[in-house]
Amino acid sequence: MKVLALNGSPRMKASSTYHILQPLLEGMKAAGAETELIHIRKLNLETCIGCYTCWTKTPGECIHKDKDSMIAALESYKTANLVIFGTPLYHFNMSGWMKNFIDRTLPLHEPWLIPHTSVPGMTGHAERYPNHKKMLLVSPCGFPEFENFEALVHSFKFMAKMENIGYVGEILRPGGEPLSFRELQGLFTDYYETLRQAGEQIIRDGKISEETQIDLHKDLFPGGKKLFYEMADAHWMQEMDRFKVPEEMRHTTPILDVESGTNLTPDLLQTKELNPVPNESAPQKNPPPNIDLTQLNCHDTIAGMQTVFNAEVAGDLSAKIQFVVSGEEPGAYYLDISTGSCSFHEGEADSPSLTIKTPSEIWLAISRGEMDGQTAFMEEKYTVEGDFTLLMKMSELFK
Repeated sequence: MKVLALNGSPRMKASSTYHILQPLLEGMKAAGAETELIHIRKLNLETCIGCYTCWTKTPGECIHKDKDSMIAALESYKTANLVIFGTPLYHFNMSGWMKNFIDRTLPLHEPWLIPHTSVPGMTGHAERYPNHKKMLLVSPCGFPEFENFEALVHSFKFMAKMENIGYVGEILRPGGEPLSFRELQGLFTDYYETLRQAGEQIIRDGKISEETQIDLHKDLFPGGKKLFYEMADAHWMQEMDRFKVPEEMRHTTPILDVESGTNLTPDLLQTKELNPVPNESAPQKNPPPNIDLTQLNCHDTIAGMQTVFNAEVAGDLSAKIQFVVSGEEPGAYYLDISTGSCSFHEGEADSPSLTIKTPSEIWLAISRGEMDGQTAFMEEKYTVEGDFTLLMKMSELFK
């Protein structure tokens, strides 16, 4: 079987779309398929101008044939048994790059109007070449809900029906923007393996199994919408900090609070946990002990985290946080959180929930407030394995 994957993202290999297509194609290749990937942006496509030259003056040939690379791509499209349409969700439908490619497939048809061969009561065009292909839709989007894909799925299902292409199904990934982050790739190992399994199943069985579909629909980050909003907001806040965006340009319209449903003004946002700003005059329920952090080594700093543990935030959380420390002060330590308390231990924990691998000087800088923890993670100054949501809560768990 010959498989053609079309990447309609302008970000090409840096895109979330590509990070879904790549393991999917690996699975298909392992099952015996011949695979090809085309980044549509690289074709430098001219847009279809509706001149119908490909129907009249030069049947089957586009007027732009000498201006871009569509001829070779169209040949791959014609001969493929399965075409994977990969596109990010742009304004609830396909990207402009993908739409441009589809428009440029007009030379594959002849102008004659005929009763549709498979849809009663509808009109179609005669096909210039035999068509026995199937299609699969692949699409990530930034929003966390599957409902955002409804218009896109309808468009491709309708196109498949009207062009006599067998519709295999779709692989949709809401909340998929983090797939494009190089520093987070280690978090998606299980998802990528599921994609490989899906690729093998499509080639071997002609469809994705129900069990694999369930796995593909699981959230990339457990914790619900509130945590997803917090992670997204933290990312965009970091990007705005990087470009020094003025505060007055960051929130020009009211923002709806995910929990209360009320609008948040920029002033109220300063007091929300999404963008916490310390209020030195406000009383603290559990004030931290008066310790000079600059005098502590890494061992004592990690041990001291139990003294600033916030049991109210932890609730019924049960977890073990393993630290594997390298650099000037190497060592292995872990924090055991259970029944509203936290205890420090030396050595390696059994089945830790989260493992943090860090040079001692990096963790000391983060603990002293000399370095932002999230920025350090994004810059790969330390790495994590396990429950990423637990890492995101650490600033709340340890005040």
